[in-house]
Amino acid sequence: MFRPRLPMLRKGVPTACLSFLSRGAWFAALGLFACSGSNVSPPDAAATVDAAVVDGGMSATIPTSDHPTARTAALYAYLARQVGRPSALFGQQHASWEGNGIQYNAFESDVRRALAPVKGTGARHPALFGWNFDTWYRGSATLRAALRQRIIDTDAQGGINTLHWPMGNFAKDCGSPCGDNDNTDGLDPVALVATNMPIYDGRNAGVVFDGLVDALAAFLADLRSADGEPIPIVLRPFHEMNRETPGLTAHWWTGRNPDHYRAMFQRMVDRLRVTHGLRNVIVAFAPSAKPLFTGTDTPANLYARYWPETVPATAAQRYVDIAAFDHYFLDDEEAVTLFNAIDTTFAFATASARVVPRVTAVAETGRKDGTGSPCTGGPVCYQNGAFWTSRVLPGMDANGSAAWSRIAYMLTWTNGTFSTYPGAPATQASDFVAWFDSPATLFLGEGDTF
Repeated sequence: MFRPRLPMLRKGVPTACLSFLSRGAWFAALGLFACSGSNVSPPDAAATVDAAVVDGGMSATIPTSDHPTARTAALYAYLARQVGRPSALFGQQHASWEGNGIQYNAFESDVRRALAPVKGTGARHPALFGWNFDTWYRGSATLRAALRQRIIDTDAQGGINTLHWPMGNFAKDCGSPCGDNDNTDGLDPVALVATNMPIYDGRNAGVVFDGLVDALAAFLADLRSADGEPIPIVLRPFHEMNRETPGLTAHWWTGRNPDHYRAMFQRMVDRLRVTHGLRNVIVAFAPSAKPLFTGTDTPANLYARYWPETVPATAAQRYVDIAAFDHYFLDDEEAVTLFNAIDTTFAFATASARVVPRVTAVAETGRKDGTGSPCTGGPVCYQNGAFWTSRVLPGMDANGSAAWSRIAYMLTWTNGTFSTYPGAPATQASDFVAWFDSPATLFLGEGDTF
């Protein structure tokens, strides 16, 4: 049975445009170019979308770029339209790269495979696909080519690609490449980058960091569709930076001096968009949600603590397109934090101090323990693996679906049991089917498509 969805906004678009729009571009609907017969403007033409607001009060113009590619502008405008609607796109990290005990060699996902026995041809993939840059950076030539192709395949299918930055700690001597959670007491890589100080082997930290960004830029520039168009990428660097203390197993950029963090974030974005001239990047900022509500300051001020901007008067002075957050949780109390963080992020992103409103999203969420087993902590625990319908949906649907209307998307982590998979326990499987069936969740190809 086909489940009811939000109206397809493709209605009213000239028939001659549909083949182009179905490929992933909504330029005609946005007014980026006229569509008559088979004549369209070059797909890499600079975007000229009007700065007028769209659904939810969002700007249709990318805040950090005056000259994005047309497809990148279209993606941002699409996400901006999604804010203000009673639905959100659902995504997953590595969805078509790895599943629960399986490495995919072609475009596929646990989500679609698990839904297929119930939904048949109506089973769908997630709408967003997340990737790690270090998978490419540390990979062999074969692996690099495979990852690049999977991102191209995702784009060709109409999916949205997001890229995470979990690069290893380059300031520490680990003997072998360090991970992003390798730290040493007294070693602050963020300060070393911000002040261009030497690392353990005498090299300038800023120069080493720039080299990593240059590698990222080369990867992003190489992501092109079959007809040569740059593929739009949502880049999310240095997430969860606001945890109270760095700790030896935290991300090396966590809990550092906010001014140093801002300088490093700005250095990356400026190098991508100015030095390398990239026009296909949308930048996301994502602190952890819980620290926003555990400090002595207001949630808004705590969200602003690491915000990478100071005077956002022009695109060149803006460094964030998507204001988001990460939050994994287990019980009712922590579920409330999810909804409070949505409100805080939305209010911050649309405040007049931002000059241009930013799209809002949940960059990472899911079960805190990442397992499908019932927990043992009392009556607030999930029963028999239920999660999405027992904690997320009830809160998101409260108050007239206000929470849904304040985010463009919600992404969960690499599979195992964060979403669903073939052979998942029955209750967990039915939980995700109900999540899929909700008219508030949009999977690949649902709603109006990018």
